[in-house]
Amino acid sequence: MEISIMSKLMLCLCTLLLLVSCNAKDSKHTDTVLFVDLMSVDNLADFKLSNFGDSVRYVPLETTDSCLIGNDPQIKLLEDKIMVVTSKQCLLFDKQTGKYVCSVGHIGDDPEGYSSTDCSVDDAGFIYFVRLPGQLIKYDQAGQMVGVIEVPHDPIAPNYFVCSDSIIIGHYSGYMGISTRALVFFDTAGGVKDTIPSLIPPTSLFHNEDIVSFSILRNMDQLGLLAVKGIIIIRYKDQSQLMMAPNDPVLWKCRDEVRFRESFMDIIYTIRENRLEPYMIFGTRGERLSASNILSGDPKAMGVSYVNENERLVFFQFIQGKQVYSGIYDKLKNDTEYAKAQKFIPDDFNRNFKIEMSTLCSYKDQYGFLVQTGAALNWLDEHPDEVNGELSFLNQLDEEANPIVVIVN
Repeated sequence: MEISIMSKLMLCLCTLLLLVSCNAKDSKHTDTVLFVDLMSVDNLADFKLSNFGDSVRYVPLETTDSCLIGNDPQIKLLEDKIMVVTSKQCLLFDKQTGKYVCSVGHIGDDPEGYSSTDCSVDDAGFIYFVRLPGQLIKYDQAGQMVGVIEVPHDPIAPNYFVCSDSIIIGHYSGYMGISTRALVFFDTAGGVKDTIPSLIPPTSLFHNEDIVSFSILRNMDQLGLLAVKGIIIIRYKDQSQLMMAPNDPVLWKCRDEVRFRESFMDIIYTIRENRLEPYMIFGTRGERLSASNILSGDPKAMGVSYVNENERLVFFQFIQGKQVYSGIYDKLKNDTEYAKAQKFIPDDFNRNFKIEMSTLCSYKDQYGFLVQTGAALNWLDEHPDEVNGELSFLNQLDEEANPIVVIVN
């Protein structure tokens, strides 16, 4: 039997949607809850860079033997730096100049090593990496290790973190049936302060011997940005399938508030006083996306697959049947625009230079993207007479250069 939301949760969700929708159409404020009606999407138009902000700046990253960037990089925008992360390294560059600053730690079993380059950053700018089985390794932005934080086990450690004041919030993935918790609140000594039960309790526990196969899907046409790091599909002897999405943000900060959205669910919560308060509800058919209906392209399947919020906008994607759609909710205008999901969007500030969507990130009121040098040089070959102004740096690029960061304000 496939994992699903318990009937009581579905009843509460439907009731909440009904109460909100009585006074809301499309994207409107209802008290403190935002409502986005995905059942009546129309006026589709391709997104351009101007949908994400009012201006754009290009930052070519310095290229030296000390800071060569490997395959499949992702970026994070910090206050005055750009973090570039691959599967093997974490590098910092100056946000204004693109100059290389330092490398942050390394993967390894030594006292300063961590298990994965997946990381989180707190309000003070400290960077946290997971060291299995139950620690966070803390680094500053000079690349120096400054501490070790013990992480509570339940029976395993959380797999996603956000830091809020002196408390760390960890998220337990509920798909393997290992934890009955969704969130744990703990201090730097690993002391548990509070917990929140799982929103998607499994119907049964699975064990390794029940697994028939693993597969990883990377089809962005079918899954959108959710597929950037691949979708893990686990198949069991009883024919059930479970789905995990490493690229799906479940915890993030916006101003001083912490948001939480369980993967494949249609409500974003604000965590306030260690409790969940609905912040944004996406109006769908009320059925959570599952491995089977996504893989089959079920035309009745509908649900939110990805969310990325900053102080001004909420970017999201949702799947309906075999089509992935993107939406941008503008908090100032209280309005939502929609488009079919795009692999590339044009920079309509600068000669429609092509920007790849797969590296999308956000910080405060900014959005960021990464452009690979090869793609930039291909565009230059096709548009040799259009390289001027903000794009004049393209004439100085060579094939071995590090990527270019695009920052939209």
